[in-house]
Amino acid sequence: TGIYKTSIEDYDKTFIIGDLNLLRNVSHWPADDIGGYEVTVNNYKNMDSVSNELYNQALPQYLTSSTIHQIYPNIFDWLNLQNMNELIIIIIMAIVAIINMVTALLILILERTNMVGILKSLGMHNWSLQKIFIYQAGYIVITGLIIGNIIGLCIGWIQKATGFLKLNEAIYYMPTVPVEFKWWQIVVIDLGTLIVCLIVLIIPSLIIRRISPVKAVQFR
Repeated sequence: TGIYKTSIEDYDKTFIIGDLNLLRNVSHWPADDIGGYEVTVNNYKNMDSVSNELYNQALPQYLTSSTIHQIYPNIFDWLNLQNMNELIIIIIMAIVAIINMVTALLILILERTNMVGILKSLGMHNWSLQKIFIYQAGYIVITGLIIGNIIGLCIGWIQKATGFLKLNEAIYYMPTVPVEFKWWQIVVIDLGTLIVCLIVLIIPSLIIRRISPVKAVQFR
């Protein structure tokens, strides 16, 4: 018999690990009485359907079937809130990254206005000029992704090994920031960031089409 610590107050104050016969003696239950069955499903998405099927087809009318969502709704509401926070943070980071790259590309174009004018006067097409700046911006994006991945993965590995970033257990239900590496997610985020940035960078590169060769050569 013993207790365990989950950092979830509803669990820690309610449950113990013990012998069923001891519980029957304390509660004065008959030898064949139990408090309930716990059913584990392979896919958590099937919980509701399995619960309904048990209630409608297997259980007598005086018994009921409840999912863990129904028993502890506050915990899952908190988890859903964290998922929403993650989405908001990712969107904000993506917007900031796009704005920074658009600004960087505009600066590159303005710094090389003379070069654009000379190349245009020599017969170079607008799209060819746009590709030069898009490739340069893409190189900056890829470099930033590589550096960011190295720094982020190193911090994540250190956190996973040492747990140096602490959390308030009363609020977050866990003592440290959890870290889990899913490589396919990292690859998808990197590729998605690169593709979105390159697509968005086409818009500011259109300013090249409006540059007059004569005025550009005179530009200081």
